[in-house]
Amino acid sequence: MRLVLFSFLIFLTVILGIGAYVLISPYYYYNQIVNQGEMNNWFTIANHSEFLVKAEPPIEISKSELVNENLWKKFHFKTVTVPLPVKNPFYFVAPVMKYNSELKSSDFGLSIFNAKDEILGQLYFLPKFSFPNVLNSQKIFELPVVRQHLTQKKYNNIWKDIFSKDISQWEISYGEMIYNLYLLELRSKLINKRVFKYNYISNTNRAIFQLEYKDKDYKSYLVLNKRGSYIYSFIMNIKVENAEAEKIKNKMLLEIDFLDTTESLADIIYQEFRSLPFARQIDHEGMLYLLSAWSHNENRLEILSSAIQFLERGRENQRQLEPLYEYVFARVGRTFSRRKVGGVKLKPEVLLKLNIELEEAALKTMIKEEKKPEKRLSIKEQYEKIIQETKRRLWDQKNKIRMN
Repeated sequence: MRLVLFSFLIFLTVILGIGAYVLISPYYYYNQIVNQGEMNNWFTIANHSEFLVKAEPPIEISKSELVNENLWKKFHFKTVTVPLPVKNPFYFVAPVMKYNSELKSSDFGLSIFNAKDEILGQLYFLPKFSFPNVLNSQKIFELPVVRQHLTQKKYNNIWKDIFSKDISQWEISYGEMIYNLYLLELRSKLINKRVFKYNYISNTNRAIFQLEYKDKDYKSYLVLNKRGSYIYSFIMNIKVENAEAEKIKNKMLLEIDFLDTTESLADIIYQEFRSLPFARQIDHEGMLYLLSAWSHNENRLEILSSAIQFLERGRENQRQLEPLYEYVFARVGRTFSRRKVGGVKLKPEVLLKLNIELEEAALKTMIKEEKKPEKRLSIKEQYEKIIQETKRRLWDQKNKIRMN
């Protein structure tokens, strides 16, 4: 009897031990993965850090009124619609353009200047990308019960929690543990080494990352916005300790919208430019229309050619022309210049090419004028010409007799 009782106690102890292990081990392994960075065969990431574990609560962004708020207008560049100053005496815009000849690709953005010719901020437009699908990236996510639990989560809630949920607590339900590991995996995909701070912006679908930046006079931000199953993004570089620059940052965060791009938009926007009065075509506003059109089909270099030649007819457009000259020269070895503009600051090789093109254009014009055929006169015009020449000869003879 004692042997049976003893055996039963041993069996019960083993069962309880196994049960306790089953109950406790998920908490242990969760804590090891999330807080200690000790990975296992079921879940592993290479870039684990406390930074990915402890997110901050969402932040509020309040709108700040800028001077001459009515002199701002939205333009559609690639997948982004941006409010920009137009005929605003306090701000103006110039393009930022760079061509990579090895990759055959272009970096395109805009600089916003104040009246003192200081750059308050820069915007760079990035291509959209799909929301990361990480359900097959970890062994634990392949378990049917786990996958079912994760697929029941709503994308909007997931998007917000990626950037605002603290996942360091381990005294939580099994379902919460699985969800937190899913968030950790997504953070490891979306947050790279250059990010040292990130927040979710309340009442939006946007997250903002502060990036490491070499220029200490500016802060660099990456903004991500979820729209459907895609993520749209742009980069802002904002001048530090500048109230106007901070207002511009907030304006961009709240007012930039996201739309898809298609090559047909290039022709539609170009026609909008053509309908502008000439005075607006040769101003910064006309340039913004043409840059907008070109951004939807970057192979349409004739649009950039138009932008250059219209700006050359305007006044005080050196800041806008310089990056355009540099870009098209790097891409096709030309500047598309047709008119001399003083005060432009260019690389020596670009300036040389610009002057050569202007001389060639002047020479072609001169040759064209010399070869222009003499206009054929009608019979009436020939008769009137003979009468005028006869009168002139008689007048000359009369004056000559009078002098004698």
